[in-house]
Amino acid sequence: MYPSFVDSHKESLKAEAKELLSFYENCASHTVGELEESISPFIKTKGGIFEGLAKLLSERVTSSLEGSDSNIFLQRWNTVEEAQKLRQEKFFTSLDQFYESLEERLQKKISTAQEELYSDLPQFQKIKSFEKIIPENLLDRYNVALVQGLLLQAKSIKILVHKKQGEDDLSRHRFLFRQMKFHRILCTVTEDTEDHFTCELSGPLSIFEQRQTYGIRFANFFPHLLKLPFWELEADLALKTNSVILKLDNTMGLKSHYTQEESYIPKELLCFTQSFNKKASPWQVAISSRFLNMGAKSYCFPDIELNREGHKTLYLELFHRWHKTQLLQRLGDLTKQKDTSLILGVCTSIMKKKDLEDILEKNSYKYNVFSFKDFPSSTTLLKFLETWDSQSKKC
Repeated sequence: MYPSFVDSHKESLKAEAKELLSFYENCASHTVGELEESISPFIKTKGGIFEGLAKLLSERVTSSLEGSDSNIFLQRWNTVEEAQKLRQEKFFTSLDQFYESLEERLQKKISTAQEELYSDLPQFQKIKSFEKIIPENLLDRYNVALVQGLLLQAKSIKILVHKKQGEDDLSRHRFLFRQMKFHRILCTVTEDTEDHFTCELSGPLSIFEQRQTYGIRFANFFPHLLKLPFWELEADLALKTNSVILKLDNTMGLKSHYTQEESYIPKELLCFTQSFNKKASPWQVAISSRFLNMGAKSYCFPDIELNREGHKTLYLELFHRWHKTQLLQRLGDLTKQKDTSLILGVCTSIMKKKDLEDILEKNSYKYNVFSFKDFPSSTTLLKFLETWDSQSKKC
């Protein structure tokens, strides 16, 4: 399967995209509903890709309520109460007569009062700003969005990255795998030769728990792959009742909308490092940028670096509830390693599984493993480090 991408260099298409953009570039101070109403005839006339382009442009619009949620609620309740009191006090022969009396009581036009009743709905929000984009980049963004939508239906994905002689292959490994790690994509390296390496990723349809969330993560990861000069992607898609193979590579002209230096770091990871470093502890932590080769085509990109004066640097790798297979693989790697600088944080939901408990009990590496519920707290890690320090002194 090969998607029908649009030609972002086609002048007639760029001109039409520019016309659509003009609606958004002049939308400040209007409501979202007014913007949607103004572009509706254009989209109906042009059809085709323009509905998708409009959706992408709408994501670049920033809007907000004119007042706070609580003020809007009180204002709505006041209008309803006053209208009810007025009807109980007097009999009206027509709706216009009722509206006239209500305007007098509310001290505002009835049209204004009616708008305020629904002012917290999205279409009544005022547009504050629009993040500009040129027509060519918008069309490129559309092509990437087509792929992202399909990848939400993936059962498995295989990525092949070609190596180019004379280039820093290690940095390419590090870039790709770190983005997978930060986006929490399940990955297994299946081949690593002199001219390429191949990895397989579990698609969202293979994850029974939190499938939608995982699918979005993969869609957000995909533009990072486009930053590499030579790559191929093959995805097994489940489209309704059909199984379809999607094939893409770097020759198709897909362009990433991410900036080169843009790197996604989970918010909870940032909060954790800040919280930990405020503690009165000899240890300091930082988000890791290291790349550890575990041997046998296995790579580790630790989440956290731990430093303490006079001690060797420790590295922390976190395993969440969907990482059981990767955890078992990592424990297998570590049985062949003498270095104990890597510690593992494991979610309790997989830590309590019987087969994993048995493996850990027999594994000499069990003292380098601790558990957490949803995300490790600074207190949990500090307690573990105290135990680890005393245990390492015995060894």
